[in-house]
Amino acid sequence: SEVMADINLRKAILQAIDKVTIAEAAYSGMCRAAETPFNPDWYALDLFRTEAVSFSTHKAAQTLENAGYVYAYKNNDYRSKNFKFLKLTMLVNEENEARVSCARLIHDSLEALGIEITLKILPFEDYSEALYDGKFDIYLGEVKLPASMDLSCFFDEGGAAGYGINSNSTVATAYSDFSRGKVDISTFVKVFSEELPFIPLCYRDGIAYYSREISFESSVTEYEPFLNAYSWEIVLS
Repeated sequence: SEVMADINLRKAILQAIDKVTIAEAAYSGMCRAAETPFNPDWYALDLFRTEAVSFSTHKAAQTLENAGYVYAYKNNDYRSKNFKFLKLTMLVNEENEARVSCARLIHDSLEALGIEITLKILPFEDYSEALYDGKFDIYLGEVKLPASMDLSCFFDEGGAAGYGINSNSTVATAYSDFSRGKVDISTFVKVFSEELPFIPLCYRDGIAYYSREISFESSVTEYEPFLNAYSWEIVLS
C-alpha cells in the first residue's frame, strides 16, 4: 500500500518485532527466528556472518521519529506524519492457530510503538481474495520453499508470494543476479536488508498434517510425535 511504501516504516516494524518470542510462544519453539530471507540452517549462510536476531522498541521508535512519525493524534496514543494519521490493516488466515497467535503478537508490538493496526482474521477464501485485490497494508503468511531456498516466488512477475513486491525493483534484480551467480549471497542479503520487500519472521522445523476423515490410535506426546509408530492403527471413517 502507499503507506507501506515508506522504507523507514518497514524498518521500524522489523525492529519492533520480537521474532524470538514469536518462535517460542506462537510456534511453541518449533521454529527458528530468521535473520535473512533464508533458512538459518541453509549451508550457504556459512559463507558469511549474519547479525543476530534482535529487536528494540526504543530503536524502532527512533526510526519512526527520524522519519517524521510523531505522536500528534488521538491523545498522543498513535502516530501521524504530515498531519496524516498512521493506521494499518493486517490480514491473517484464521485457519491456523499458530499464525493467528503470531499475528496478535505483531499487533501488540506495533500498538506499543504507536501504530494503530487493525487485525483482520479471515477465512482462507476471503484472505486469498483480499490478497489478490490488494486490500491490505500488511499480511501474514507462510511459504514453503524448496531445499535450494529458491525465492523466485517472491520476486518473479506473477510469483505466488509476490503480493505487493515490484518484480522490477532493485532487490528483485539483485536476487536474479544472485540466482545466476553474478553476485554472492552477502550482496543480495545486503540489498534485501536495505529495501526490505518483506519481513522474514521464522522458519518452522516441521508441520504435521491430518485429515478429519482419518483417525488413529496412538500414544504420542508433544515431544515424541512418532512414539511407537510401528503399532499405530489407521482407521478411515
